This record gives sequence, C-alpha cells and structure tokens, in this order.
Amino acid sequence: TKIVSPPLSMQISFRLMDKSVTDFATNKYALSLAELIYEKFASTPFTINKGVNTFTYGDFVSGFQFKLDVDNVETAERVIEAVISLTPYTFNLKYLRKGSSFVEPQGTQEVEILGVEETLPTNNKVGTVTFTHAYLNVGTSVPPINLVDLTGKKRNVVYKPANKK
Repeated sequence: TKIVSPPLSMQISFRLMDKSVTDFATNKYALSLAELIYEKFASTPFTINKGVNTFTYGDFVSGFQFKLDVDNVETAERVIEAVISLTPYTFNLKYLRKGSSFVEPQGTQEVEILGVEETLPTNNKVGTVTFTHAYLNVGTSVPPINLVDLTGKKRNVVYKPANKK
C-alpha cells in the first residue's frame, strides 16, 4: 500500500510599509498591485525549488522579514528580488543570510498499521512549488482581498486577465 504525501506549499508575505487604510478606500491601488503581481508571478506561473537550506532576509525598515527553505542561495535571491520588485524598495544583498545548515532529506519509512506493513513518506519537503494565488490582508476584521487566483477557487478576485474571464 502506498500513501501519497500532500502537495508541497509555500507562503510568502510582506508588509506594505508605505500604505494606509485610505489606500484601500477604492479599488485603484488593489487593482494596480494585482496587475503587477499577475505580470511577475502568474502570467508565466512563478516556480520555486523548495529545499532544505534556510535563507533569511531581514530589512525591517522596509517591512521585509523572509525565511525561505529552498534549494540554494540563487533561488533565495531570485524569490526575494521578485517579491521586493512589487514595492518601491530594492533588494540589498547585505540583508541575506544563510540560516541552518543542510539537512539530508528523508525518504520513506516502513511502519505497521493494524497489522499491515505500510510505506509512509517522512517529512520530506523538497520539490517545486508553483504560484497559485495572492491576497491582501488590510485588517483583522476585514476579509482578505483576493488579488490574483490561478486556481479558479477564490471569490471576488480583483484582477482577472482579459482572456481568462
């Protein structure tokens, strides 16, 4: 019997340091942000090689505190630069750090469940993740604003490309 691991996922978030509640009074800013996200991450779905190397990026003045588990430093730089490009700020290599040391990924383990030998995947978090959606939180009592959605599962999406109505 084979038990399949759940698909890999990754969430990347950052603060909009130069925005206030008034920027969300109309759809104008949300639409412009959604269009930019679509252009950079969804028009050709952005992929990330998730891995076991941890990299951090802490530019707190600009609102960035990333922790990425990816395959190498090049992937970390590419992801962080892409996210920061959504803002008026620029990537600065001095804020990038290599976190924990490499941990050998694990494969499967044999276990007995109800008298039957089963092969279970271990906590292996290595593979490729692909951009699916972006949303914006503007407050704890306000529902998230769905900016872009490639899954077709989100409601009230701000930006839908003309050919995907």
